[in-house]
Amino acid sequence: MADSEAAEGSYVELLKRMKHRLELAVFDEKTSPRDLAALTKRLSDVAKEINQLEDAEKEPLDDLDGSADGEFDAENI
Repeated sequence: MADSEAAEGSYVELLKRMKHRLELAVFDEKTSPRDLAALTKRLSDVAKEINQLEDAEKEPLDDLDGSADGEFDAENI
């Protein structure tokens, strides 16, 4: 696993832990109505970010736009 993958994996795990904590607060009957709107918005944002990151992991990284690079020629520089 590359360093960037490890960092992204730990970031996704952090987001999942945040999502769990936010869910506890949003669905707790003791949460004040004043705080509920902000918590609900944040929960929605975190859930969307998790989905985007997980979808990006599934997308192949090579040839995303359908074009291929040509062979490198230093004389063209």
